[in-house]
Amino acid sequence: MPRSRNEVLGPLLALAATVALLLGFGWFAADEFKRTWGESTVAEREASPAERSTDERSTEERSTE
Repeated sequence: MPRSRNEVLGPLLALAATVALLLGFGWFAADEFKRTWGESTVAEREASPAERSTDERSTEERSTE
């Protein structure tokens, strides 16, 4: 006996929504990981010691305000 349209589309819609949520969460987590550990650490490693000390001073100035 053939299934009704709702019996087929319901689970497919649930599966599509689950996949979309997992992909969205994965995209968000990867972006946060890159922001925290990726590009900023590369920029810090490439910065000259003078630039690094300027960044540290500006951070200290912000924390005292």
